[in-house]
Amino acid sequence: MFKFVSIRIIFVSLLISLLALNNVYCQAKSEVDTLIKYADGLVTVYNYGKAREIYSEVLFKYPGNNKEEYLQFMICKCFALEGGWGYWYAAVEFEKFLNKYPNSTYAEEAKKLLSNCKKVVQWGEDGDGQIPLFSVEEKLAQKYINFGIDFIYRIVETGEGGYPVYKQEELEQAIYWFNKVITEFPNIWYAAKAQYYIGEAYSTMGRPSDYEKAVTEYQKVLDNYPDTLFFKGYRRGALRKIGDIYQKKIFDKKLAIAAYQKLLELEKDNPDSFYASYARAQLKYLK
Repeated sequence: MFKFVSIRIIFVSLLISLLALNNVYCQAKSEVDTLIKYADGLVTVYNYGKAREIYSEVLFKYPGNNKEEYLQFMICKCFALEGGWGYWYAAVEFEKFLNKYPNSTYAEEAKKLLSNCKKVVQWGEDGDGQIPLFSVEEKLAQKYINFGIDFIYRIVETGEGGYPVYKQEELEQAIYWFNKVITEFPNIWYAAKAQYYIGEAYSTMGRPSDYEKAVTEYQKVLDNYPDTLFFKGYRRGALRKIGDIYQKKIFDKKLAIAAYQKLLELEKDNPDSFYASYARAQLKYLK
């Protein structure tokens, strides 16, 4: 009798332990999925640095999870999308990824991104390792864009009684620096970034005429820069802003719908992205 009770106790204990382990596993899996979804969302709004941190955190906290291949790929991709020194890190990490996962479902995209990164970065030797040598044009273009963004921050000030004061001279200075990038460096991706920020500068002003100008400048991003890896983020951002301006500032429902529909078309290969979801939500509201 005692032996039977002991076996029964052991069996119940094992069962409880298995249930507890399963519960821990389910909780861990749920947290992994939640964190990855959050990081994916950050990527769609250009917050590549924070997204990369979260992907790395999941790899560290949950080793051996079945998302490891995807996490490694997205860390590499975030480096590539960050630009600047990120291109160099991306090139190194993509080569490691392809060596580790040669038959990955992400291999083809990884190869294309690796090729793009190597085209952007000029390689040189420094002691025992390689360092990126960015062109003078890229360095200057980024400085000019930073100057322009600083002026955008100064366009609106708080006046008497807390009312906003819009400063035309600050707007003109911002546009000057962005146009300098577009005219002097038209063949590098910073030109698309500068064009997008001209739209942002006009959007910051509170006058109806400036909203019209903002739409015109955002449209130039779509007209002048192709739908490639380094331009796509600014293209879909421009379409979203065009739709929002028509909907909330100019109050042209028809043109707002047209802009959101174009955004959906641009995101047809990524229907679950932030921009696709945003466009669908706005179209549902407008219709």
